[in-house]
Amino acid sequence: MGRQIKHVYIVHHSHTDVGYTDLQEQVIYNQVNNIRNVIAIVKKGEEENRPERDFKWNCETWYCVEQFLKSAAPEEKEDFFRLADSMKSQWDMVLSNPPYDRDLSDTARFINGFLHVLKFGGRCAVLVPEGFLSSTARSKANAARRLLLKYHTLEAVISLPPEIYAPQLISHSSLLVFQKGKDETKRDVFFSRVLREAGNSGGAGAYLPGIGRVLDSWRSWSAGEAPPDLEESEPSWWTVSHEALVQGGSIFPAEGGRPASPSAACAYHEEALRRVEERQSVLESLLRRYIGGTE
Repeated sequence: MGRQIKHVYIVHHSHTDVGYTDLQEQVIYNQVNNIRNVIAIVKKGEEENRPERDFKWNCETWYCVEQFLKSAAPEEKEDFFRLADSMKSQWDMVLSNPPYDRDLSDTARFINGFLHVLKFGGRCAVLVPEGFLSSTARSKANAARRLLLKYHTLEAVISLPPEIYAPQLISHSSLLVFQKGKDETKRDVFFSRVLREAGNSGGAGAYLPGIGRVLDSWRSWSAGEAPPDLEESEPSWWTVSHEALVQGGSIFPAEGGRPASPSAACAYHEEALRRVEERQSVLESLLRRYIGGTE
């Protein structure tokens, strides 16, 4: 083997799957009891100075925490928040698929929370809806996104093909890589796309060559190499300056041609947004006419 696995990281958690693993009431009981047991294990480790004092548990969803806090005694709540607070700024990396809310403001808050628990210089890789960083998206989340770009370093935007999740769903999404804190030596953001291998009709294997291509491109960017000629029909990677992202915002579709510049990308999506708003206006007019009785 050319490469060997040096470290294996085990994340302790209990998957939240209401209705699939058990009835709702039993799932709630199990999840609340898991948190209660973890607190007891860590406290006993602290009292006896045993390794259990450093045990870590991942509360997979806020729903579980919410249900725990509803039934927890005051002392349990105090212990929970004390242990949660002790984990701040400890981690080297966070990998996540935060929730996609309608205006993306919750998505931005989740990413900010991930960055909060990282060590300075730590990395956060998150799956977000395509165009999360676009200034043409809903304005409510713009301020949160701009703060992310102002106080942290966006290193990479990797667009994924919508069929990569098939057959479960079709979704336009991107993988964003943030570094906690501002690194002024990094002026440009790495952009790339995962492409499906030609002639491969589907399955995870259809994207493995494309993922390898992105990783090779990332290594080239990390080594300070210049991006390929932008005139190529399918450049393996390209860069956009942090300043351009902050000022103009840009969205790069996972399929189709790459916009030539951030301003072109904004114009493209502003036109798409205009068409959506136009159709919405027509629909609202029809609803008022046929349901409300007024124009």
